Amino acid sequence: MVLQTKSSGNYIWDLKNKDCADFISKILQLVGANDKNAPMDMQFVVENMKTVYGKWTTDELLYAIRLCLDGKITGVDMNLYDKPFNLVFISNILKAYSSQIRSPIMIQINKSESNKALLPVNIDKEKANKEAIIRSIEKIYNGEDVANALYSDCYDYLVKLNVLNLSDENRIEITKKAEEQIYQEKIIKQDKLTNQGKLIEAKHIFDRPMNLKSYQKRIAVIEFLQAKKEMDIPINEIIN
Repeated sequence: MVLQTKSSGNYIWDLKNKDCADFISKILQLVGANDKNAPMDMQFVVENMKTVYGKWTTDELLYAIRLCLDGKITGVDMNLYDKPFNLVFISNILKAYSSQIRSPIMIQINKSESNKALLPVNIDKEKANKEAIIRSIEKIYNGEDVANALYSDCYDYLVKLNVLNLSDENRIEITKKAEEQIYQEKIIKQDKLTNQGKLIEAKHIFDRPMNLKSYQKRIAVIEFLQAKKEMDIPINEIIN
């Protein structure tokens, strides 16, 4: 028997932070977590959940978890062992799901209605990625925030369309702004963790290098789209 994949539901990177936190709580409830399994820093988990697993839908992730709990996916330890929840748990589930259910990157659909029962997942995923990028561009244009990883995708997409081209002067100015943002966000996070008494436990956060390029792309996309909106240029004239 070939198990079907689930592609419905919201993309994780489209979730608002509160909704993403609620979704994580739903996952914890589903796997029978206790108070000791509560994330040390929910905001940190939410941000990285949207960045790392944003291209997955909520339904498919829950489906993968249920398959693991039902024993239809093997090799995944679903016990949290009284440790705080982290994304390694999700990573192990999705790796097993991808290899055992999605591999060899084919899904079975409408078997009773068509002889063409197998379709490559990559075709749908490429289309879904493009649609997600366009939705994100529309959100940024309207002043809404999106997952950090999507800003880079939006930047690359706008550059590919040849509508976003930065001068050397623009690049220098954006780099200065990006460096300042990184510094300020690092200080804010450090102050927050210190106040929570979790600075030592969360030291690994500061050990990782900040990605300057992703901040540059984020600023470039926001400023570009804000300028277009102020000029009353419709979004469909920018991305079509």
